[in-house]
Amino acid sequence: MAEASVDRTSLFLLVDERRGEIRRYLEWALENERRAIEQANPALSMRMENRPDIHHAEDAAASFPEKWWGVVVFTCFGSKLGAEAVAPFFQRPLPPEEAAFQVGRITFDRGSVGHHRIQSTLKGANQALVSACASSDFLRSVLHSRDDFETRYQTLRLAHLRQWGRTTCFDLLLRAGTLAVGGQRYLPGLAYLAGSTGPAKGFAAIFGVPVNDGNASWAEDVLRVWTNEWHKVASRVGVGWDGEPLYPRDHENFFCIYQEQLRRGVAPPLTSGVKRHC
Repeated sequence: MAEASVDRTSLFLLVDERRGEIRRYLEWALENERRAIEQANPALSMRMENRPDIHHAEDAAASFPEKWWGVVVFTCFGSKLGAEAVAPFFQRPLPPEEAAFQVGRITFDRGSVGHHRIQSTLKGANQALVSACASSDFLRSVLHSRDDFETRYQTLRLAHLRQWGRTTCFDLLLRAGTLAVGGQRYLPGLAYLAGSTGPAKGFAAIFGVPVNDGNASWAEDVLRVWTNEWHKVASRVGVGWDGEPLYPRDHENFFCIYQEQLRRGVAPPLTSGVKRHC
């Protein structure tokens, strides 16, 4: 099954096998979408382009002469506080040795590292900034190219910049693409299940298939075809979904949060105060 392509027939067979799990997930996701619409607040939606860090990156970038560099710096820290702390010293990329010296002199307040960068700690964030300075021409070229998200992502990953792993590269391109840095708007076409933790667990909870390197392409294809057949699948499992379908990129966030709710024993639909973005 891992190597087989996915068409509408094979998708519907899988849907019939996992009818209850898919219905539960869709009811949970639909409740979130309805709240966002009813309250006229897109920030309540867990769709990928509504992630709050995108708007935080835009705010932080205003402290820099060039938007692309401001988004890069924000991504090193994952917080406005961290980006604003270094902004007076890093208005533009510095030579690596000078960058390492300058960042070592800065006093950072609590909360200067946030979002997905928390695990790297302040030391990792500082190293990411120095690395970004050393590869600034490369980063600028990636953000100002005419490539799609996936091509840019693979280009970044193959560069193996220090402290620029899978999630950091993804987050940079999501922010830059949503904010049209470089004059072009682009979004992920995949859920990037390969190598992920929360999203892969969410897929497995719904479809009953653990994701690994051997079947990640198949899993991505399931999501692609599901989007094309979205309303038919919803009807097939008994959910009345009238709005726009979820795209594979949206599932990256929905899956992550959904599996966490299942792990904690919080039954869908969402209760108030639940974390909205993974």
